[in-house]
Amino acid sequence: VDSDGVVKQNTLDWAVGLDFNPDTSTRVNTQLYQSYTFKHNADTIPEQAETGVSLLVNRKLPQNWQAELLVVHSLNRSDWMARPKAIWGFQPNWKLTFGLDIFGGPIDGLFGQYDSQDRAYLEVRYDY
Repeated sequence: VDSDGVVKQNTLDWAVGLDFNPDTSTRVNTQLYQSYTFKHNADTIPEQAETGVSLLVNRKLPQNWQAELLVVHSLNRSDWMARPKAIWGFQPNWKLTFGLDIFGGPIDGLFGQYDSQDRAYLEVRYDY
């Protein structure tokens, strides 16, 4: 444990995913990921192997709109995050995004600790 109370740990983090397009306007990405802690300290909240899955679906819509949903879920506990958003390309190089971050699960989970802090956001972006 360092002076900030952080437990130093060696981990192996890996992910495997599949990205595909069921049609010309839809993109789907799925992932399985894990963080494995060597010499796991039983006094820490994460388990030795923390595993999760994610699903991202993006769909192009008429009038330069897109709808997107990202869901991330722990397989160790009922811990999850959902991130729906709508994206509007209102001018070349400009995008307006409306989104939500919704968290759920037990208080000791990665996302559950933010369960009472869901948020809505608006982003204006210029790409050059």
